Amino acid sequence: MNDMIDLGRYVRAVIRRWPVVLALAIIGALTAFVISRVLPPVYEAGTTLLVTTPKLKADFDSRFRSTLELGLSTALNRTLFNLIENRELEAQVVQVMGNALTPEEQAPGALMGRIGGTQVGGDTSYFQIKARHSDPAMAQQLANTWASVYVAQVNELYGFPLEAEGDIGTSLDAAKAKLGEAEDRLEAFQRETGVGLVDNVQYPASFSRQSGLADVRNLFGLYERYGAAGEALETKNLTLGSYLAARDTVNLLIGQAEALQGQGSATGRDLPLELLSAGEVLTARGRLGPAALVTQDMSGVLDALRAEAVSLEGIIAALQADVGALQAKLAEKQRQLIELVRERQLAEESYIILALKLQEIETQTQLHDSWLLVVSPAQLPRAPVSPKVLVNTAVGGVLGGLLGVLAALLMALRSEARQVA
Repeated sequence: MNDMIDLGRYVRAVIRRWPVVLALAIIGALTAFVISRVLPPVYEAGTTLLVTTPKLKADFDSRFRSTLELGLSTALNRTLFNLIENRELEAQVVQVMGNALTPEEQAPGALMGRIGGTQVGGDTSYFQIKARHSDPAMAQQLANTWASVYVAQVNELYGFPLEAEGDIGTSLDAAKAKLGEAEDRLEAFQRETGVGLVDNVQYPASFSRQSGLADVRNLFGLYERYGAAGEALETKNLTLGSYLAARDTVNLLIGQAEALQGQGSATGRDLPLELLSAGEVLTARGRLGPAALVTQDMSGVLDALRAEAVSLEGIIAALQADVGALQAKLAEKQRQLIELVRERQLAEESYIILALKLQEIETQTQLHDSWLLVVSPAQLPRAPVSPKVLVNTAVGGVLGGLLGVLAALLMALRSEARQVA
């Protein structure tokens, strides 16, 4: 009941100071409104495309059946979708638009920041190329130009006329040879280095050639994942950890010895020298025998401990350098692995696309004139997508109101504190 009464008191305190709450809410809303009006508007235009891939399934060899069963069209559409944003396409758009772009917009990478691709309704066959610009007409022109150049680029890569069956066959043979070379490089790399696949590399589902390596599902441990270099790194890390523990033990004894050095009668017997026998490193080195140190005065014990500490620091520095070198080596091997897997995956996709096209021509199936169709060109945007003045104003008002409530509560607490004083 007391809690309810206290809560009611604070509510009434806020109500009594409603002008403060209202004033801060208005200030917050006005501030957000002014900032939203000052910020330059950004308009967005989008061109919708449809992927018109061949409907025929080619009779590939057994290596690719799993890929077809998992949905070839999805993989193909994803490949075409990923081609939306690339530097070569950007350079062609800059050349087409010419002086319509500012010098800053013609710089490499500038237009890439204004372009984005999204799927429409979760269907991988439909996607939209969106362009953002402070000028609505430029947003529309940029979206349509990017889409037209993109369609031309895709058709140049994968589009062949009916009479080009011989060219397709030649390209298919070259693609198949390139795929075999990519597979051989990947297998040779893994056999030579022992480096296996890691979590952030998606291995192609269709890759089933036997290379004598452990299956990816069994690659759990450091040695299994990273080969001999990984085993060396693990061993080196364990050794480094042992030496770090030995150094800590010696430094602990040094600190205690320094504290006892002022006592003239103090000897090694006053130190917990049994710690020296607990560490494998110190025991193996045999430079600090507890039996020999027990009878020495504290000055002699300190000299022996400090000499050992200096020696351990040198060994630790060398071990840390070795660990760093091994880590760099593994990082480089991992980068090479990712590149090889990606190279093999791209070679497979190119081979599948060309094989589908050749199969379609050989069966005299009606070919599409284009792999992509513009379903809906970009329209002139009527309103900017940002900043959202009404939304920002409302949010500013709410935040200002909350700040006003907090101010009212602080004023009430301050008033109560004065009355108590």
